[in-house]
Amino acid sequence: MKIIKVVLSCLFIKFSFSLHQGSQQTLFKKIKNSLECLKCSFTKTHGVYKGYLSIRSIKRSDFLMTKTKAIIKIQNVVASVTLNQKIDLNAVVKGYPSVEYNPEQFPGLVFRLKRPKTTTLIFNSGKMVCTGAKSAKESRRAVMKVVKELKKGGIIIINKPDFKVVNIVASAGLGGQIDLEKAVFSLEKSMYEPDQFPGLIYRMDQPKVVILIFASGNLVCTGAKKEQEVYDAVHKLHVSLEGQNLIFYE
Repeated sequence: MKIIKVVLSCLFIKFSFSLHQGSQQTLFKKIKNSLECLKCSFTKTHGVYKGYLSIRSIKRSDFLMTKTKAIIKIQNVVASVTLNQKIDLNAVVKGYPSVEYNPEQFPGLVFRLKRPKTTTLIFNSGKMVCTGAKSAKESRRAVMKVVKELKKGGIIIINKPDFKVVNIVASAGLGGQIDLEKAVFSLEKSMYEPDQFPGLIYRMDQPKVVILIFASGNLVCTGAKKEQEVYDAVHKLHVSLEGQNLIFYE
């Protein structure tokens, strides 16, 4: 394991070493599971296993440190849920009078939870949209709680909910002032029209998110499907801003 740490710290792209009988495959699997950036393979020569770990999809910015640590907070997780069956919304209203349902104005029923504090829109097609959660885990918990409540109210639900996070909105602070006038020319796929909106709109390709950048150093990141994508996007932008002298600290 010492060899592995040394090689990774030196950023070598590929290395190999031999292991004789024992838990050689178990070792490689553990390494692979703990480091998603590694690709693992094995060969066997004269009774000796040789393992290869190849670093993949790692960018230089992943290893660069910034002068300040970004403060990131997940503000909203939006999840789409499919029950694969019809739901009688009028029956839900009878079981839970506190829900909001006015089909003449909006086709969905609004089901609010206090814990976790979320709002779930339920449609008679069996589709649901959960908003307000602060993490994907919390969003899933809210959906399962709503389904449980529906069952308590006499709604028969046969299928297991098909849960999928469709958008994560997060805020971040980089701790410095950003020169948006210069940034719009340095960041590809960016737009800045201060007369219409005070922030710069930056469309990042990898991860695929949209970041609103403000001169104060505050950011709003939207479009991520996983929480890690938010952290990766903010770090990548932070490194880029410092590298091009677009952010200044007091």
